[in-house]
Amino acid sequence: MRRQDEWLEVPIGSNAERWRTRLPDRTALVVAHSVTALQRLLDVTALFDGDERVQTLFTQGPGVFSAGVPELLERLGAVVVPWQQAVHTTFAIALASGHSGLSEIQAPIAIFPHGAGYNKFISSNHGSTDHVLPVYGVSKTNLVHDGRVVPSTVVLAHEDELTVLKEQCAQALPAALVAGDPCFDRLLLTKYRRPEYRTRLGLAPGRKLLVVSSTWGPGSLYSTDDILDRVAREAATDEVAVLAMLHPNVWFGHGPWQIRAWFKRYRQAGIRLLEPHADWRSYLMCADWFIGDHGSVSLYAMTAEPAQLRTDFHLRSVVPGSAMALLHAAVPTADAATPLFEQFRRTDLVTGVRDNSAVINRITSEPNSCAQNLRSMIYAHMKLDEPQFAAKLEEVPPPDNLFRDH
Repeated sequence: MRRQDEWLEVPIGSNAERWRTRLPDRTALVVAHSVTALQRLLDVTALFDGDERVQTLFTQGPGVFSAGVPELLERLGAVVVPWQQAVHTTFAIALASGHSGLSEIQAPIAIFPHGAGYNKFISSNHGSTDHVLPVYGVSKTNLVHDGRVVPSTVVLAHEDELTVLKEQCAQALPAALVAGDPCFDRLLLTKYRRPEYRTRLGLAPGRKLLVVSSTWGPGSLYSTDDILDRVAREAATDEVAVLAMLHPNVWFGHGPWQIRAWFKRYRQAGIRLLEPHADWRSYLMCADWFIGDHGSVSLYAMTAEPAQLRTDFHLRSVVPGSAMALLHAAVPTADAATPLFEQFRRTDLVTGVRDNSAVINRITSEPNSCAQNLRSMIYAHMKLDEPQFAAKLEEVPPPDNLFRDH
């Protein structure tokens, strides 16, 4: 087995021509700072599928939440370039959804949000030199190094984010591209398969699925036991199945063993826990009821149109006018005095009446256009003609049969 720090000899390296079977025209690099970032970028790398002119390589970028990345890359069967070799190699393009170390990369860099747009302020102002609260992903701290804008392209999901970028880092505006949101587009593309996916999941006709979703960090749903304890007390039943989805940063910040150990009492109450490398989107699409916090999954849940409640997260961490701010106003807060299942049954009655279009329309201003927008940008950076076949995203893969025992 090759050591993680051992430099590659194929398909790149000083003598790679000796070992390669094909000679691609361009080599692209995917910089994986975390499991979440890598999962996000896999939607983009799919735009290369079928083009034998492009060799795609991966490297693990420096980051606080880099644990879990090697395992996911191994599952993918990806060729992984050690970071030190990556920064000493020239690539046709680099794709990233994090920021650490990007100034060392020798390539045009396209940087993507790793959630539903740019919704949150950076929790600490450390490194900020002005009075503007820094927005994660588009602040000067993220985009500028030694006075230079690092990314060649800053991908935005919505045209309104141009205003945020102008306020945060005006010198990066020439690099901005309003391309849309590939995750949102894939959810829309797959929505018609909801009945089939519910059957694959093991849900009997008429059985409700409650998805409980938590982002990471202080203020997240899982930072306290309140919601999960309440769900556990009401218990999963023949009428209601419960699935918990934790942000990968929760899993890899505390360790998978520890999360499974902490979650044992909830599993004993019948709550299923989605593994951190799973594609959560197919499970989200099956939801009848949903409760979340200020994480992006709460926004993407809008596409599945479940009866939705939220935790009482603080608006001080949320960018005004963002999709998350609109969700805060549109989705009712879970009432501490009323059983959750009773609240969901009440919310069921108004789900078809409540208009969530303002939230959904704020997630992306380029619905169903992201694939072509992104591919055109990427191939322009690589100085390659686009393939003759259409640019398209794939449907979200079906879920596993998690509820087969019921």
